[in-house]
Amino acid sequence: MIVLPSDEAYHAVRVLRLNTGEEVAVVDGQGRWYRVVVEVVGRKNLVGRILEKKADVGEPTYHLTIGLSLLKNMSRYETFVEKAVEFGVSRIIPLVAKRSERSRMKSTRFEKILISAMKHSGRSRKVILDPPIKLKKLPKLLGDQGSDFRGVCHEMSSPTVALRNHVNANGLPGRAIILVGPEGGFTEDEIESLEGRGFRQLYLGQRRLRAETAALAVASAFLLAENSGRTAESF
Repeated sequence: MIVLPSDEAYHAVRVLRLNTGEEVAVVDGQGRWYRVVVEVVGRKNLVGRILEKKADVGEPTYHLTIGLSLLKNMSRYETFVEKAVEFGVSRIIPLVAKRSERSRMKSTRFEKILISAMKHSGRSRKVILDPPIKLKKLPKLLGDQGSDFRGVCHEMSSPTVALRNHVNANGLPGRAIILVGPEGGFTEDEIESLEGRGFRQLYLGQRRLRAETAALAVASAFLLAENSGRTAESF
C-alpha cells in the first residue's frame, strides 16, 4: 500500500480529482516507480494499492552533471533548473565564480521546481541540486568522483574542441560534468585552473549564448545523442 504525503494527496484529490478505482503513477524521487490503484480518498489523504513496480522509469542511460554559475536574474536560473530536469540532467551544481553577481539562492523555491518538473517529465529520480559553491572549491566537492568527461564551455574556444568531436571519437560519455560560467563567462585564470583539473574547453557554436542557454544546449545535446542511437549526428 502507498499513503501519499498530505501535500501530494491534496493535489491528487483537489486538482487531479482522482477517485477510488482510478490508476495513477507514483514515484519516490529515488528511482522507484509504482502503478497504483486508488482505494481510499479523503479530503487531504489518499491511499493506494500497488499493482506494479519498476525502477528508473524515465531516467537517461548517462549521468550528466551541469555546473552553472548563479545568474543575476534568478528567474532565468529557475527556468534552467526546470528544463534541465526535463532534458535528463542528473545533478546541478550552482557555482559562484569571479564574475558572478549573486552567491545565494532560495532552496525551498527550487525544491518545488525540481519535484514539479520530475513529475511533469515522467522521471522517477529527483535531480540533485547542490548548495552554491565557489568555483575554486569545486575540485574538493567532486573529490574522487569518477567521470568519463569533464568540460567547460568557453566562448573563446576553437571549433576544433566542439563537444561532438569528443563524442565522434569516444562515444557519449556515461558520466560527465560540464561547467558554464556566469554573465561575462569565466575569467582566463579560472579557465586555466579548470584545465589543470582535467576540464577540456568546449565550443558551442559561433553565436553568443546566454549562460542558461549554453547549459541547456549541452543538456539537449546529450538527450538527442542518446535518443538518436548515432551519437555523433545529434550534436
